[in-house]
Amino acid sequence: MAKNLGDKIVCPKCKTKFYSMGKRKASCPKCQKDNIIPDGSEVQVKLRIRSGGYNDFKLGWTDGMASEGKAGAIYLNCEFSVLSPPHVGKNFFSLIGLHSPKGPWWGNKGRELIRGILNSSNDIDDQDRSVEAISVRRLKSLKDLDGAVFRVKVKAVKGDDGRWKNEFDTAVVKDGIAERPDAKNKDLNSKETDRRGLDEVTQAQSDVSQCGCDRNEICYFALVKKYL
Repeated sequence: MAKNLGDKIVCPKCKTKFYSMGKRKASCPKCQKDNIIPDGSEVQVKLRIRSGGYNDFKLGWTDGMASEGKAGAIYLNCEFSVLSPPHVGKNFFSLIGLHSPKGPWWGNKGRELIRGILNSSNDIDDQDRSVEAISVRRLKSLKDLDGAVFRVKVKAVKGDDGRWKNEFDTAVVKDGIAERPDAKNKDLNSKETDRRGLDEVTQAQSDVSQCGCDRNEICYFALVKKYL
């Protein structure tokens, strides 16, 4: 029995013929592919956080900027608008993890990305530990990240629907791609990292108490202590 491919459609832009596959709003596969930024490209972007209404005042996650998944993961739902040619006007989406009940990797990777964003948007070296550099790595709220302009390395991945899409790989800083100082010595994806990692919430609260700065601020010491 022949598979129902849905309605036959002619793209008004490129005139490519394709089938709707049963979707109410089917997009042209050729235009979608042409819109993909090549894997590994470096572009300047503006970040927009799509607020999810989740707050955790003890951790400084306020203003409803974070989102909560069905499985309990906490993350920032991010939209990146490309500002640099030849890809001006293109958008892509990615999640920046804050916490996962499955282990510390999600939050660790998120802190690494946030550090890179702050470094890149303020044009400071990743290894810069001056007073000025530490000062700009301090957030009063996750909302401070909203509207940040910085350079990123983009990756192209195939989605669950079989179509290619772009995602945020990592921020580009003055000395190259943002990287944890110990990244060469420890695999962030390793099971060892998950076993040795402490609970995200407990650890973050502990870090804030050690810092001694204004509790109304999300100190960078608390956000990315492991990367300083």
